[in-house]
Amino acid sequence: MRRVLHEKDTKNRNTHIGCDDGASACAGSGSAQEDDVKTSDSPSFEDGIYTGSFTTIKETDKGFYYITRKECMVYDEFFDKQVPFTGSFIIYYDKNSEKSIPVCNKPDCMHDTDECNAYIGNNYAGESLVIKSLCADDEYLYYVVTEKEYSDEAKKLIEKYEEGTDPYTIGTDRVNYYTNVYLCRMKEDGTSKDRLMKLDSVLNTYEFYPKDSGKTNKTADIVASNMYIKGGKLYYAFFSDEAYHLREIDLKKKEQKDLLSADSEKIQSLSLTLSKEYLWFQVQYIGDMTWTEGGKFTGYSADIYVYDIASQAVKKAAEKIVDARNRGMMADGSRMYYSGNNEMWYLDAASPEKHVLCTYEDPEKTYYSPIPYNDKLIVCRMDQIEVYDKSGKKLGTIAFDEVDVTKGGQSSKAVTPAYIALIGVGKNGDMIVECVNEYRKPDDNDKEKTFLERGYYILKVEDGLKGEIGWKKLFEVVEEH
Repeated sequence: MRRVLHEKDTKNRNTHIGCDDGASACAGSGSAQEDDVKTSDSPSFEDGIYTGSFTTIKETDKGFYYITRKECMVYDEFFDKQVPFTGSFIIYYDKNSEKSIPVCNKPDCMHDTDECNAYIGNNYAGESLVIKSLCADDEYLYYVVTEKEYSDEAKKLIEKYEEGTDPYTIGTDRVNYYTNVYLCRMKEDGTSKDRLMKLDSVLNTYEFYPKDSGKTNKTADIVASNMYIKGGKLYYAFFSDEAYHLREIDLKKKEQKDLLSADSEKIQSLSLTLSKEYLWFQVQYIGDMTWTEGGKFTGYSADIYVYDIASQAVKKAAEKIVDARNRGMMADGSRMYYSGNNEMWYLDAASPEKHVLCTYEDPEKTYYSPIPYNDKLIVCRMDQIEVYDKSGKKLGTIAFDEVDVTKGGQSSKAVTPAYIALIGVGKNGDMIVECVNEYRKPDDNDKEKTFLERGYYILKVEDGLKGEIGWKKLFEVVEEH
């Protein structure tokens, strides 16, 4: 009998994740003058949350929290039994011991069932991660999960179909059900887990296909952003049913409201970045997609909004940005740094004018948005990291050649080349870097599976600029993909 309550999602599309998925690089001297601007109130400095290509990690003074997925056994209410499932767990990396452990204090727990404190459920909908962020206040870690909801009648009909009943005799060709999205929280030791509130509910259809049709049911994708907490409020963005919403949740009252809402089609991703005074919101659209000879993906566009937290006013800061594949944004004081249309530039909350800092060296390469680092801007081109001053003048390049980014001989066939993604500034001022490698490997039955490997490193920028090895590995995550 095939499971229907918990679908195993084996395909992870970071195109539906809506968050910083890297960093950027460019060349040439700056074309905009440097202003006096605060550089200490971006999210990377303020709350230790870094959003990378396939995950978000939360740093504390003693370690890092992150979410990973692995095979486990869970109770399926639909069939009233334990079933195998690819579930999500919160993991803690201890800086002192340099070891990763599930966030669970249960004695003798094997961390492979839904009884483990570190198990949080499913944070997928269809083929996309819903909201992968971890964010925190002084008491809790916050995360998001999804759960399917069926009526009693729908359960009966689906069970008949799953048990082999001919779909033509069931009396209908489909039933509706909902994918509910919940905001949850737990203490940093894995205790006091609580489903705080429902964020949204998305209608899905379960179709009774003929058994020989080869067709299978798919859950509708839900596009959502990363999350931030500030002043007892949680901010996130959400897209479903052809409308997107920028939302604010009062965590004490357990109430949410729309700050911005609009109907739209072909949403590619949503992303947020936060400073002390402003929340920046990007809506990215899918256009006619093409690959260039150099491997660059074009055809994206984006609108950007800024929300003044004090005045609670939202305004459009830029629209129809060309070639704006989701390369993240980074707020720094009143500025928001960005990469698009082969340029590095920034917007200022006080003015809608786009300030171009420089033009990228190679228009065929994919560049990510710059991250403010002290008096510098750190940018990444997937294959190398470059350092600029605040006017856009290039100061140097840091190579990644000294770091082993593969799993040795494990890969039977590469799917995509390894790449690096600059994701934030650490507690002690070092850069946090994510290296991603995707590969295929046969299982015990010689069936080839795809795996995603993510390695996390500390980059010592000043050492790297001097030509010294400035990399230190933190931890590694390998998941079936």
